[in-house]
Amino acid sequence: MKLSSRALKAKARQTLAGKYSTAIGALVLTDLIYVLMIYFFVPVNLGGRLSLISTVCNLIVLFLTVILLAGTNFLYLNFARGDNYRISQIFYAFSHHPDRVILITGALFAVYLLCLLPSILVFIFVLTAHAIGGLNFASTVVILAVATVLSLLLIFAIALKFSMVFYLYIDHPELNWLQLLNESRRLMRGSQLRYIRLMLSFLGMLLLCVLSLGLALLWVIPYISMTNTYFYLDLSHQQGEFYRAEG
Repeated sequence: MKLSSRALKAKARQTLAGKYSTAIGALVLTDLIYVLMIYFFVPVNLGGRLSLISTVCNLIVLFLTVILLAGTNFLYLNFARGDNYRISQIFYAFSHHPDRVILITGALFAVYLLCLLPSILVFIFVLTAHAIGGLNFASTVVILAVATVLSLLLIFAIALKFSMVFYLYIDHPELNWLQLLNESRRLMRGSQLRYIRLMLSFLGMLLLCVLSLGLALLWVIPYISMTNTYFYLDLSHQQGEFYRAEG
């Protein structure tokens, strides 16, 4: 039986009790590493050749950050399964087929760019038409807004299909990057609306984080990550094995 959003969140709270210091430490360390990489390795974009160097450096930082986030999934799976855990596990993916993480990230990045391509072409066409007087300002804004929203919805739909890929990467080292993407798509089939409802249930909490100037995110983000982990376990039926072993 599929667990409700309330049940998944209850399991997340129960699991994080006594582990929040590790979860927050992992979050702070990940963010700190990201900020340091941006500060020390990404030059300020001043145009020309430096613009290309800046773009390449940003892509490298993106890949390294995703590898860190994949390791964070390993930490949260250990939380859920009652295995040994420590903050250093966020570096897990650097020593366990990081090439698969890079290939998955690169493939998704390329797909997202393709999703934006129609909007970019519409953007160029509409601005050109507006410049020569073929479209008034209101029509230009509406067309650009519709094209942008459609592209973002398409990206969102694709992101949903592959949202479990890095959990699968941890649990299935025998699969290559393409098989992992296909397995995530299969796993999410029929569960995307359920996942959207689960994510929307955190909306009020995220809005309240604004009142704390973002400080409450130190607690909310681990809570969301832990709930996501149980959602994955529920989908893959591994949580059933975990409960039996726990009993």
